[in-house]
Amino acid sequence: MNISFWFARKYFYSKKVRNVINLIARVSQIGITVGTMALVVVLSVFNGFEDVILSLYNSFDPSIRITPAEGKFFEVDSQRIEAIKQMDGVVYLTPVIEENALIKYKDNQTIATLKAINEEYFTHSGIDSMMIVGHAKLKTDKAYYSIPGSGVASKLGLSFFGFDEFLQIYYPQKGSPSSFVLNPNKAFRQKSIAMSGIFQVQQDFDEKFILIPLEFGQKLIGNTQYTSLDILLEDDDKMSSTKNKIADLLGPDYIVKDRFELHKWLYNIMKSEKLMVYLILSFILLIAGFNLIGSLLMLTLEKKKDMMILRSMGGEESLIRRIFFYEGLLLSITSAIGGIVLGLIFCFLQMKFGIIRISQGSTFILDAYPVSFRLMDFVWVFITVVILGFLSSYLPARAAWKNLSIKDLSK
Repeated sequence: MNISFWFARKYFYSKKVRNVINLIARVSQIGITVGTMALVVVLSVFNGFEDVILSLYNSFDPSIRITPAEGKFFEVDSQRIEAIKQMDGVVYLTPVIEENALIKYKDNQTIATLKAINEEYFTHSGIDSMMIVGHAKLKTDKAYYSIPGSGVASKLGLSFFGFDEFLQIYYPQKGSPSSFVLNPNKAFRQKSIAMSGIFQVQQDFDEKFILIPLEFGQKLIGNTQYTSLDILLEDDDKMSSTKNKIADLLGPDYIVKDRFELHKWLYNIMKSEKLMVYLILSFILLIAGFNLIGSLLMLTLEKKKDMMILRSMGGEESLIRRIFFYEGLLLSITSAIGGIVLGLIFCFLQMKFGIIRISQGSTFILDAYPVSFRLMDFVWVFITVVILGFLSSYLPARAAWKNLSIKDLSK
């Protein structure tokens, strides 16, 4: 065994509980362990919230969306659509129309975004599992149906409805405003549609959208084209490569965005918040590292006589430095492993029993704080603690050699 590591291990496992220096070292070790545990737990909770939020957005957003580079409505030729459908990993492709319209129900009215889709959109997107009232149905052989978000339903006062209740939809006509002055009724194209249910996904969607059949939407706006093509992939890990293939196929006349680019601001905010939490907790670990420096410096003074004996026996400067350097690394590495293990145990308990709950009365969809693990989080936490341990050990290791003199042996 390396003699430097042997001495460091001996000092690390010292049983002199009456030694104040050893006590301070243990306190420093506990501080690093607790800081590491807090870092693991907080990052895992952030991951949990990220997964929840993204799952809500992903149930409504496609993996890839195609829109025109100019204008609002467009149409892709059937050959290109078929080529996209044949790409590896593409589950489905569906045209979508999104247009704002005035929605009226009895004496209530609001502006909402009509999202005209095919019924297969429900099966693949997961919106059918987000229904809080009624059923995920857009049409039958005899009628069309709409599904408003819970926020839109609240604005319209849709506390109860049946198939005999209808929404009045007013879509603005295209044309010269002066032509509508003489006959205001021509300013809007109006249609009625029954309701089959209410969905609830996320506030941004619930207060904005009403789902309607694609055919009904085309009749309402008087246009057989669409505003986007939505594509769902079997594996989102291939999203970037598939997006590039589609962009090359369609050319510069179309804009192709993946799910992350559709809500780029959201992903940037989540990453920034997680980074700030990581830096703040790393700063707390840095403070614990100063305690480690102090305890190691005191250890070098206590073991000065031992080091003089080693020096008189021919021990070189590098040997003595490595002893205290390895001592600091042992303290930091064991603290990192202990903190990660304790953090994992706490996270598993939180996942199983929901120990820490979200405050009562909250409208959030979860009762307890969610937890999710990322392998790279554990890697970075371990690397952070080890680097802090490396830096905290360097100064005491250099100080251990200074002022060593043979005369000290007589003291």
